[in-house]
Amino acid sequence: MSVLMPYGRLHYSRSIFGEEPYLKLSISGQECLKGLRSG
Repeated sequence: MSVLMPYGRLHYSRSIFGEEPYLKLSISGQECLKGLRSG
């Protein structure tokens, strides 16, 4: 559930700023997820 919320926000940001910021946020989001998984 908590994982779906950030993706929703990223998609929301995409509609406002465009695809480039969305890609940057998605990459940073993936890095954060990796950090959380690694502990």
